[in-house]
Amino acid sequence: MRAWRSLTVFAAALGVGACAAILGIDDRSPDDAGPTAEGGPPGADTGTEDAADAGLDDAQSGDPDADAAPLPVYMCNGAPVTTCAGCAAGTAVCPATNTCVASCLTECAPTTIGCYSCAGGQATGICELPTLDASCIANPAYLHCPCVGNSAATCPGPNQVCISDECRTCGEPMTLDQVCRDGTGQKKCKPVTEGDVTRRLQCK
Repeated sequence: MRAWRSLTVFAAALGVGACAAILGIDDRSPDDAGPTAEGGPPGADTGTEDAADAGLDDAQSGDPDADAAPLPVYMCNGAPVTTCAGCAAGTAVCPATNTCVASCLTECAPTTIGCYSCAGGQATGICELPTLDASCIANPAYLHCPCVGNSAATCPGPNQVCISDECRTCGEPMTLDQVCRDGTGQKKCKPVTEGDVTRRLQCK
């Protein structure tokens, strides 16, 4: 009887083991487990995927202004500004000094021609070399400031004339011998020096 009972217990244990093998049940502890899929130690989280996701999130949610170009800074009567529009010292930028000047001819040699535009609603200018490459000479679609009735009284530059309802600086096409803004109608665009064949013109 005792032998029969032992045989029964053995058979039961053998059946449980077989079932476990069939069902794929592994009673090993985590410490006995093999390496993880990522190749790390058993039971450990490498965090590689989380770190990569975090880096991607940081890149996507970065500051949109981080790569933006800084605004230019000019000096208007000693104060820093980002545009010379409305500056009392003058509305033209002199690139050599980054200052706002009233007359490119007298304050910003050798970039003596002032190209003014009212594209943004306010008059702004830049002093350029008096050559055919100057933006207001080379570009036929240049957005000049407007004027009315061939009067340069409202033009932003002192060395400007009014031609075809446009304010043009002395030196631009068709400005020779035209009446300038400054000089109360007594001055005209003339060569800086007699016989000068360049576009260095001034009101005199």
